[in-house]
Amino acid sequence: MGQVDLWQMAKAGHPAQGGTSGRSQPSIAIYAELSVQSLVKYPAWIDLGTYLAYKLDLTARGQQPLRSRPVSMKPRRFFVEGEPLKPGERLVAGKRAHHLTRVLRLGVGDSVVLFDGSGREFPAEILEVGRQRIRVKVSSGKRIDRESPLNLMLALGLSKPSIMDLIVQKVTELGVNEIVPVQTERTQGWSAGTKDLARIKRWGRIAQEAARQSGRNVVPRIWPPTDYTSLLKQTDNKDVKLICWEGEKKENLRQALKGKRKAHQACVLVGPEGGFSEKEAKEAASAGFQSVSLGRRVLRTETAVIVVIGLIQYKFGDLGL
Repeated sequence: MGQVDLWQMAKAGHPAQGGTSGRSQPSIAIYAELSVQSLVKYPAWIDLGTYLAYKLDLTARGQQPLRSRPVSMKPRRFFVEGEPLKPGERLVAGKRAHHLTRVLRLGVGDSVVLFDGSGREFPAEILEVGRQRIRVKVSSGKRIDRESPLNLMLALGLSKPSIMDLIVQKVTELGVNEIVPVQTERTQGWSAGTKDLARIKRWGRIAQEAARQSGRNVVPRIWPPTDYTSLLKQTDNKDVKLICWEGEKKENLRQALKGKRKAHQACVLVGPEGGFSEKEAKEAASAGFQSVSLGRRVLRTETAVIVVIGLIQYKFGDLGL
């Protein structure tokens, strides 16, 4: 049966399939064959009217429409907050449950992989789907290490919310272990109010999602905003300490890393949109930080962060393996 024949039969309700001439009442058999053909050859072929007629036809018969599920080679991964995961049944509620069932259209019997930030993955099966929550059966967890051998801290001068969001996402993907928002002389638009506390929670959610997407089973720790001097005092155990400063004229990043073969602990300081002041650069040098330039061009904060974190992970971590 050809494409046009199926189309006409679906619209007219072909007598051979139990339809009535002149009525838009496509049968299940025709729609199934039409769907298979259209998905293979004409993905945007069926119009909305025919699809609605199909759903109304099934509703009149007391049947449920076929549920379309995404085709995936492996189960989806999800971060679960609250109590640590363990074998047994577990309820997943809120936005995550909504995303699972309404956006990804997963249902009873589908497999997922859960992680809680402990470094382990837990295979699970969906047992029940509700409006606001789902019930899953969690299997035994397995420790899967996708972490860099370099423990890397990013100390970042507080910047605009959109820039901070992007940086948290990207450095999580790149394997950073700790993110420290730092109050500097040129920090703008930051206060300890309710709105800014909400931003901190938002960064946590962004880090969780970035860890999920990148396959990490550990979510970076995000510090509360810290003043510059206090941050410097908490970096004594770092093998490599760098401050990216556009005022540096002698030492670049390549020269700074050239003589170092191994590092297990590192801290990188990157300033806000206005960069660090000369006073802050000198204070960092007194605390053992090496001042480096990233080249002759002035980079935006988010660009500088991605470049320096990527290069350090390439040198001492697992980027490029």
